[in-house]
Amino acid sequence: MLRITILIFSFIFACQEDSKINNSTPSDSNAESATKQELEIEKQCVGVKSGLRLRSQPNLDGEKIDLIPYQSIVSILKIGDPISIDNIYSKWAKVEFQDKVGWVFMGYLNWDCTEYNFPDASKITEENVYGKFLDNQHGGNFNIYFQENNIYRTSIFGGCDDGGCNIENDFGEWRVFNNLIYLRSKSNLKLNSDLFIFYISKDKSLNPVDREHAIFENYGTDIISGWKRDKK
Repeated sequence: MLRITILIFSFIFACQEDSKINNSTPSDSNAESATKQELEIEKQCVGVKSGLRLRSQPNLDGEKIDLIPYQSIVSILKIGDPISIDNIYSKWAKVEFQDKVGWVFMGYLNWDCTEYNFPDASKITEENVYGKFLDNQHGGNFNIYFQENNIYRTSIFGGCDDGGCNIENDFGEWRVFNNLIYLRSKSNLKLNSDLFIFYISKDKSLNPVDREHAIFENYGTDIISGWKRDKK
């Protein structure tokens, strides 16, 4: 009888230990894999027609892993140190492309790689863009303000009703790429788009490239175009 009791106890104990092992193994394995995996920050695309070199290290001496073709989408995993290449000041980024992981220069990545061609567009640099562009329909209270830290702020005509007229404010990041100005909203304002794209025409006015990437005013019914630079 004593022998049977010992055997039963040993069996129960062994089952409990086995259960602990089975229950802990997936958790431990998941924790280990989670520490190895880098989460995606965002996706961007290669904006240079010659392609973008994927390197093993965040420097020009890093081994060349691959050449990422024009307009390819890459997953950004990590942002590295800033550097100036070809007179472009930007940062290195650790990216994933077709199961290959390496480093690229972010100065050749963009938020959108659609090709636009406007014969009347002026050649611009970031220095040409700094300052305010005023809504030519509603005056100086309504504007896009391009700051030197690559932050923009907008105040647009929201519309009027029985309670009066209102102003809608937005802010986000901006950059110049391939002679166009890209704005990416960072606020919680429910706009028609998260990405706005503009060009400066030869008459110095600011205009959207199309309806999809324009800023709307007056309850979202009217496209704002022909913004004029503030002369103050």
